[in-house]
Amino acid sequence: MTTRVNGTIVVLLLVFMAMPLNQTTFLEEAIQPSNSIPQSDYIAEYELSVSSGASVVGLGYTGSAYILAIAHSGSGLVGTYSWNGLASGGMLIELNQTGDVVSNVELQYAPSMLSITSNTIFVATNSSNGFVIESFDLSLSPLESMHFHSTNSQTSLETGLELYDMTAEGQSAYVLFTCDEATTDDLLYDSSDCSITNGRKSFILANWSSTTNVSTTLSRTDWFQSETGGLSYASTAYGGAIGTVGPNPECEQAIHVKHGVVFGMANAHCGDRREDNAAHLSSLFGATSTISPTIGKVGMGLTFSEFNSTTQTETFEDRLIAFRDCPSAIDSDPYVGSFALHSSLLITGWSGGGNSVECVLSEDDNQNSETMITSFKGKNSKMVLLGTTDFSSSMPIKSTRQIIDVIGDSSSDDGLAAVCHTGTLTKG
Repeated sequence: MTTRVNGTIVVLLLVFMAMPLNQTTFLEEAIQPSNSIPQSDYIAEYELSVSSGASVVGLGYTGSAYILAIAHSGSGLVGTYSWNGLASGGMLIELNQTGDVVSNVELQYAPSMLSITSNTIFVATNSSNGFVIESFDLSLSPLESMHFHSTNSQTSLETGLELYDMTAEGQSAYVLFTCDEATTDDLLYDSSDCSITNGRKSFILANWSSTTNVSTTLSRTDWFQSETGGLSYASTAYGGAIGTVGPNPECEQAIHVKHGVVFGMANAHCGDRREDNAAHLSSLFGATSTISPTIGKVGMGLTFSEFNSTTQTETFEDRLIAFRDCPSAIDSDPYVGSFALHSSLLITGWSGGGNSVECVLSEDDNQNSETMITSFKGKNSKMVLLGTTDFSSSMPIKSTRQIIDVIGDSSSDDGLAAVCHTGTLTKG
């Protein structure tokens, strides 16, 4: 998920998974000492103005400095550091613990994603025909870069890709993407179709090593087509299709890597895309499961799986998190605040129906049991779901008034989230 911010950067990190999940907890508007990180070298308390044509796309920490990924129109202002007269593009800016600009490096294209490991900075930038991943050491010295693009099946011209997410570990980046819409000719990636003229698309998971400068296709997931009435899956390019809950090409998807295992969250719903009669589950990496009986109307459908990049095998447990059989919740959408060792979602409700309509958000595991996560009166409202990577352990957060947004991060032990809200936050 890419969010661009103009204005003032304010970072507040709260521990969210350190609290027992089986207790009722009220998170007051004032910061509670037991729910916050103690002052340390790892927390910066300062504000920076970002303006004059610049916007923040990503923020990361190297262990000694903060890195901003900036998109700009040729000029910009970050704190007291300014520039002008450049070609429109991007910039990486290093900030010290007091918010001073230490160094910077220009990017030819505007960045879309940033990921930092213990020794490498990866930034994805948008090109006119695909995307570029550039790598830098922790002092912003350039290492390698790789241009990802698709190819027109007839003309062999380079064509575009849509990047959904990037995650990194060590000196390797992992990316999830699909091809642009195929209009007159099918589009190929790595010599295979990934977007065809009947509207169907594939999802591709690839790995890129900044040490060898080699990219490898790890998995391909065929075939998905987004429709107003749902998401369809087909096992062949031109064969029959069925309604599914899985990765919708029009919606954001999320990946995270740990010890070479890529965790994936497939998102079926966004905007007016909904599922009226799902009979199938699909993962980000190719696994599928037929459901009998069908699960009916589904809002905010999410599936989860794991792909081991070493053994080239996938684990898919048929887990589904969704609002089921509640017509109002069909219009509910999830937005990813973070997807890592701990994850966070901003869940937006619906605009129709009565104010008293309450829908159940539930988890289905192996099609054998359904467990309620929470109930939600979602008309013109939002809630937050915090949890482990795949939300197998989760904590719903609501407000007595309104939740505006959530961002998150995690260390090896604790999940961290900042919730922007009015009123008082409550758990459950």
